[in-house]
Amino acid sequence: MQCESLLGTMKLCTTVIGCPDVAAPVNGWMRHEGSDVIMGCNATDASWRMYCNINHWVAHGAKNCTPGGVNGFTFVFRRLQS
Repeated sequence: MQCESLLGTMKLCTTVIGCPDVAAPVNGWMRHEGSDVIMGCNATDASWRMYCNINHWVAHGAKNCTPGGVNGFTFVFRRLQS
């Protein structure tokens, strides 16, 4: 949440709803499909879908596209507070 003073006595606070842009994984690709993002690995047919939940990305069964990487994990990208 970000707040700013108005006229010295009031504060206006805003909250951003939506997810930040994400980059394709190392050795991988991504494409937007509506409000979701599809990511995949270049060297395999592995792919997964990420969806935006309020202000962070959620993915289940995400893959690590680097050789020898760990596969099948769940992660959440959260927007950093400034």
